[in-house]
Amino acid sequence: MIPDLVHLGNPMPAGGIGDAVIWTAVAREIKKVKPKCKIYLHSHSPLDMFANNPNFDSITPDNNPVHLPGTGGHHIQMKCKSFGITNPELKGEFFLTPKELEIGQAYIQLLSPDKPIILFAKNSKSKLRDWQLNYWEEIVDMLNARYAVFQIDESIGYYGKGSFGEHVLNDSRYGMPFLYDTVKNARQELRNIPIRHLIILASVAKGYLGTNTGAMHIVTAFSYDNIIFMNSHEGGEEGWIYPQNTHFWEYHTLEQVKEIVASKWLSEHN
Repeated sequence: MIPDLVHLGNPMPAGGIGDAVIWTAVAREIKKVKPKCKIYLHSHSPLDMFANNPNFDSITPDNNPVHLPGTGGHHIQMKCKSFGITNPELKGEFFLTPKELEIGQAYIQLLSPDKPIILFAKNSKSKLRDWQLNYWEEIVDMLNARYAVFQIDESIGYYGKGSFGEHVLNDSRYGMPFLYDTVKNARQELRNIPIRHLIILASVAKGYLGTNTGAMHIVTAFSYDNIIFMNSHEGGEEGWIYPQNTHFWEYHTLEQVKEIVASKWLSEHN
């Protein structure tokens, strides 16, 4: 049973960009079942992520006292199950204005009119979500002849302040110096762009390559053409696996990953 008023959001200090994207999916699924339900979102992610979203009746940058328990399956499934919703669509949702759609096309013409764009991020707030730098460089090298690969690691802002990197470096929750490795054969023009513009770029990109981080959730809202690195040692990874994406793991060899990439993005029908 869905109540007339629902509060969504993560209790502080938990939650990040990926969690915020997941709430957009949960709100959509609730409104499908009960269109007149009021949904109040409490989020410490940048609020312009939710701009123009008709599924939220209130959005505030504060803590949500309500915790939605659940184990097993994708996080969207688990959270929807709390409201008796089964078989939700496993992707987030963003609402772009006509002007933003024009900006997306302008980005294509400005950045890469001749090659499809792939957005790439190799870093995350978890040390386990990483792969060897030289391996990423070899994969990007494979793609450069056909695609424009843009590294976007620092473009995801938390709390609306600075870059993702600055947030993590200054956040004691993570207890580490957090270093961003530049993959030199990836293009760097999109580092530190505002998150709303990252969402616009995700709407026109071919897909996403990289780790399980906030950008992956954003691009998956638009594209099913994504290749994601996962680490089985982290635990709970099944909650972040979108079935429409292609995944590889820490136990895959570089040659195996090259075969995955070639099959998905470099075969004749692509």
